[in-house]
Amino acid sequence: MRRWFPVLLILLYACKGDAPNEERRLPHLHPPPSVSVPDAIRIEVEIDGRPAAPIDATRLRATPPDFADDERSAWRLDRLLPVTGDARFAVEGGAGVTVVIDPAQIDRVPALLLNRRGELLVVALDPKDPFPAFHGAGGRLGRPGDSLPHVRDVRRIAVHSTALP
Repeated sequence: MRRWFPVLLILLYACKGDAPNEERRLPHLHPPPSVSVPDAIRIEVEIDGRPAAPIDATRLRATPPDFADDERSAWRLDRLLPVTGDARFAVEGGAGVTVVIDPAQIDRVPALLLNRRGELLVVALDPKDPFPAFHGAGGRLGRPGDSLPHVRDVRRIAVHSTALP
């Protein structure tokens, strides 16, 4: 037995195991139960080629949302920004992609949406039903979905009151 004791110690030391695999542990935490405006929000704004006051956390907290429920809040862009008449919104996302939303061409209003994970998106909402219930409605094939783009990680909003070049 004494002969096997050093071998047993070596085997126990060699089998101590690896460090825990952090990637497999709770990949995404559950979002908080309510919507709160994060402090790090800053969206650059340009109106007809001139810089304007940015949209930040202080501004969003001071402006009541136009649409809200337990999981999200949304502010209409035409009420959040000093827009006169018909205007187009060019929204630049984090990937450098710019999407132009022309409210005159669609039956929806562009809005800045904050979900409960703290993500900011610019979306086109139906004012009659801003947050439609998708889950459990219509099955996989019966639900039309949303054909309009959502811009995530909004960096800049340019408002054009005249025709875009």
